[in-house]
Amino acid sequence: MVKVKLPDVHWSGKDFALLREEACLYRPCLHLDVNKGSYTKGRGYTHYYDDPDVVCMHNHLHGCPHPIPEPVAEKMRCCPAPTFAKSRSNPRRQRCKTCGAWLNGLRLELVKTLEHHPHSKCSHAKVREREWALDKAWWCPDCDLWWDAKPSQCQVGETLEVWRDRKNAEFDAKLSKKRKEIGDGTGI
Repeated sequence: MVKVKLPDVHWSGKDFALLREEACLYRPCLHLDVNKGSYTKGRGYTHYYDDPDVVCMHNHLHGCPHPIPEPVAEKMRCCPAPTFAKSRSNPRRQRCKTCGAWLNGLRLELVKTLEHHPHSKCSHAKVREREWALDKAWWCPDCDLWWDAKPSQCQVGETLEVWRDRKNAEFDAKLSKKRKEIGDGTGI
């Protein structure tokens, strides 16, 4: 077992996990969770650890699958359109020019081979704020995509139909919750 730094995720204040190897972070069998202590079926936890570790629960409970699956390159993606500086040497660590994330090792090699997401080539330089019912939206005329907040460069948005349907569903959920509160007498 090796300590692997978790990218963008913190579990119970931990920023590392005990995994078989670094590539396990990007395998489809990975299931991260906190190993709280000794667990006995039918009795529950019989002993709790003072400082629990984040582990792969699939490995912890069942062992690693055989054969071990290959890492999924799509899980390694740092942003919709990762780009890196061209260099003559093969550096071990590089910064993504699009999002600024640092990548190294196997992750760097595989992310460099990934295709960009559709619509991610747009820099959203002409993005405009729009009013939508009681909400605000951001719209890019170049790629004709919509966001809830101002998008960053190369961020993939939603088409108007998808965005509108999601917003209507959110509004309907809030409205039905309010109706229940008023009907129960708790909203008065």
